[in-house]
Amino acid sequence: MLHIRTVKTKGNSQSVQVYRYQNGKRVIIKHIGSGTSEEEIATMIGMARVFIADYTRQLYLFEESKPNEEAVLVNQYEYIGVYYTFLYDILRAVQHQIGYVLKLDALFVE
Repeated sequence: MLHIRTVKTKGNSQSVQVYRYQNGKRVIIKHIGSGTSEEEIATMIGMARVFIADYTRQLYLFEESKPNEEAVLVNQYEYIGVYYTFLYDILRAVQHQIGYVLKLDALFVE
């Protein structure tokens, strides 16, 4: 799995690199570039994402978002309970397949 990192270099600039871990060590795959402004860094991070997509030929499963952008507070929700129906559905399907529909219906009454 490839990762993106920014490293502070001499002066005011930052370097953007694509790396992976191999045998517990960080291996640099590609150095994208260095920049001083946040716009340059953001552009190079975008270039790094494009490089990773091309290199691995995989798309991102989840979009990266900032942690505080879409925060959900627990006190905004109400717990209404949990219903365990998976086992019931499986047993009901097996029951129908083997033909014990009428005989075992009394056991599965809710």
